[in-house]
Amino acid sequence: ESNHGRRYPVSSSASVFTRAQPIYPQTRSDISVKTLIHRFTHLALMSVAVAALSAESPYHMGWISVEYADADRGRHWPVELWYPTGQTPAEVTPAVPASPLFKPWTALPKAEPAAGPFPLLVFSHGTGGNRFASMWIIEHMVAEGYVVLSLDHYGNNSFHKIPREFLKWWERAIDVQDVLDRVLADRSLVVQIDPERIGIIGHSLGGYTAIALAGGQVDRLSPNVPTGPPPEFPETDEVIDFADDPELVASFAQWAPRAIDIPIYIVVGAGDRQTPVATDAGNYHRLIQNSQLHLFAAPVGHYVFLNEGTEMGRQMMPMILQDPPGVDRAE
Repeated sequence: ESNHGRRYPVSSSASVFTRAQPIYPQTRSDISVKTLIHRFTHLALMSVAVAALSAESPYHMGWISVEYADADRGRHWPVELWYPTGQTPAEVTPAVPASPLFKPWTALPKAEPAAGPFPLLVFSHGTGGNRFASMWIIEHMVAEGYVVLSLDHYGNNSFHKIPREFLKWWERAIDVQDVLDRVLADRSLVVQIDPERIGIIGHSLGGYTAIALAGGQVDRLSPNVPTGPPPEFPETDEVIDFADDPELVASFAQWAPRAIDIPIYIVVGAGDRQTPVATDAGNYHRLIQNSQLHLFAAPVGHYVFLNEGTEMGRQMMPMILQDPPGVDRAE
């Protein structure tokens, strides 16, 4: 069946292809454009993730939870703000969220922030993931002196799944704009953020989200877009016409062209079978002139930079939580 006649009981996969001519998501506010284009100093598309950073740091990780909503768009976002603090677990009772599947991480809730201002990184999770999906990366970034903002993308996260939101990839970029504008305007947050040093890192579809914010155009009707569902797609009896569904078409119509003129750093593992280098990260690098590509040798794959699994997690979800032999996350 032709791509334009495709009907979806499921979504296309997280692999997203771009055209040479990029577009930029239009929003209601000129502040969003200034915030996410003129103030960006660095973007990273992660088919896996950024490399581990220095283990030594004067900072522990503080933690604030907030929630924002946009009544006009009918969307809401749980948001976590992770930030450097000079306080220690001896001074602030640490939170160590427990999970039978993932190794724990430690943060100090509402700890006193270290003196800033600090650069801000937004973390965008993959399709069907969540704002806690790559805590070990966030911990490293905070240790290096970054504030990290992580959010659940509306309807496309493990806690809240809406089939059409799994198909509206471009809405993720507007979500980030809305949330970032609210964080920068929120006077109740005591963390000192440098508004001139803001960037984004993303894993999998979160990598696409970063590229979309930079101006990248998704060719949503390309015949190259895989038709198989990602494993995270919600069960549904609903049949969605991807080419002609009124909600999808109206949403996509918000966009307009914009050139990518900011630095892009692309990180990928040669062992990535979910989003292969040649068709995904390599394709981005080829289309974006001012991008850099860092290739980790096999067996580094797609899921290596999610949270590390416990023994139970590795047994229950080996494809996602079992690091291949030879992978060293400290590299």
